[in-house]
Amino acid sequence: MSFEETPLGQQDALTKTAMAALLAAGDLVYEWALPSNELHWLKASRHSQPLGLTAHKHGNEFQRLIHPEDLNYRVDCLNRHLTRQRDFYACEYRLCLPDGQVLWVEDRGAAEFDEYGKAKRLLATLRFITERKEQEERLVKLAHYDELTGHFNIGHIRESLDHALAYARRYEHKGMYLVVGIDNLSLINNALGNHAADAVIVEVGRRLEKLLHFTDVMGRVGGDHFGIIVNHMNERDKEAFLENILACINAAAIATNEGKVGVTVSVGVAEYITDGITAHDVMSRAEVALQAAKRSGRNCIVHYQPNLQPLLSNSFNLNISEEIRAALKYGRFCLAFQPIVSAKSHDVYFYECLARIRREDDSLLAAGSFIPTAEQMGLMREIDDHIARLAIYELRKDPSLRLAVNLSGFNVGGGSWLTQLRKLLSETPNVAKRLIVEITETAALSDIHEAAQFVKELRAMGCVVALDDFGAGYTSYRQLRMLPVNMVKIDGSFANGVSTNVGNQLFVRTLIELANGFDLDTIAECVETQEDAEMLAKFGVTFLQGLYFARPELKQNLRAIEGKNLPVKSGLISAS
Repeated sequence: MSFEETPLGQQDALTKTAMAALLAAGDLVYEWALPSNELHWLKASRHSQPLGLTAHKHGNEFQRLIHPEDLNYRVDCLNRHLTRQRDFYACEYRLCLPDGQVLWVEDRGAAEFDEYGKAKRLLATLRFITERKEQEERLVKLAHYDELTGHFNIGHIRESLDHALAYARRYEHKGMYLVVGIDNLSLINNALGNHAADAVIVEVGRRLEKLLHFTDVMGRVGGDHFGIIVNHMNERDKEAFLENILACINAAAIATNEGKVGVTVSVGVAEYITDGITAHDVMSRAEVALQAAKRSGRNCIVHYQPNLQPLLSNSFNLNISEEIRAALKYGRFCLAFQPIVSAKSHDVYFYECLARIRREDDSLLAAGSFIPTAEQMGLMREIDDHIARLAIYELRKDPSLRLAVNLSGFNVGGGSWLTQLRKLLSETPNVAKRLIVEITETAALSDIHEAAQFVKELRAMGCVVALDDFGAGYTSYRQLRMLPVNMVKIDGSFANGVSTNVGNQLFVRTLIELANGFDLDTIAECVETQEDAEMLAKFGVTFLQGLYFARPELKQNLRAIEGKNLPVKSGLISAS
């Protein structure tokens, strides 16, 4: 029996019971008369009385309490409900009270509409969730940060190194991990005490942090050890960076409560490309190199010499550069397609386009083999243009197809690429809504204002925009609000193996909640097992991508993918 079918006397009893339950839970119930903008607080809970919220009798008065960074978000949530896009609205935001308090609330409710479809009033509840938000923040901090220094902890460094290795495997980039060990810290501890040793650790961390580039990641990985991941640096800059580490520590004694202490450090370096090693392997190699540095007299740098396949030689790079130029000149670029499927049904919703070069012997060269060289040669703009043309050509041929293309960081904010894309799309207007443009999180964060304008222009053309490698650059709440993307693609290093990694589970759920707060679809990539797929679906991820579903295939092989109970569907995502 529905509430409307219940006898009136029983309805009154049910209403009173429901109200009592809400108030017992500490919720504040209000009615917002939309035509007059008047607020009526139906009853004040025991939590609301000291806050004075019920003194605000007008919608504008209450709105002035909402944190400026959250105001547009609440307005967007309300508008989606009032325009009948949602059956109800729910959002979380901060209230800034006159006495200086900042409180988190969950605002949830629904409107009543007249016979003309115009909203008459809004009935809603406010739930105070500050304690929950603070607890979530504490959990995230404990999971990722070192308590003494405030830098990342070893667990987070290991996860970041997993991501760096995944990136290296995908693009065949050369990376470097190093361990910086404070020399003779135990002697300082014995002579001057724990507080002096702690002061040395904190100051060494502070000095090292000043040397980092935007994409570098640093954390405390042991009592007297700091780990640093260097992702993008040429050979000359690497050597200068390593020498600067020694110099910045040697430059001045470190002040402690027991007096100044002269400190040196030793450095162990492990470089990697794509030899199938794990983060644990790389960290172990760096530690071995560090021990060798200490045995060599300390205050020096030692590179680990692993038994790896030979690194790319200069002649190989020259050959690759010729392959790239020939592919651009003679049209040898082609696309491989990897399906992105619904997390619930596993139906294919769209495909990611991955660049390939078809060689003269008809073999294929994967993107990871030529992208690093193309970046050094300054050819990424041409390649991005070429891939966009190929994708749009496929979209024109097949009206049921939806495709995602990756855009290099060189073109994020680039006017020439946008001009070329606008020209291509103007020739076939119905293509734009089926084109998803992926930009990496690190590229977006390098100039957030430029990236935001770039995304707005793509959206204005009708394209869908996805933020790739979400989580790798640690996008903040404020930064995500500034980027008007449609979806986020959770970095594969966090999604891969998530079913067995408790730390990744916490981080992935946090990323999903952040995306959900902005009503963004989420994609988890690098899904390779059924267990990972099931857990990610349970967490609420919208789409999944990875080898568990299918490898990237050329166009002629797509029907084989679709035959695996993965029928193509369209129309799910909107650029609006």
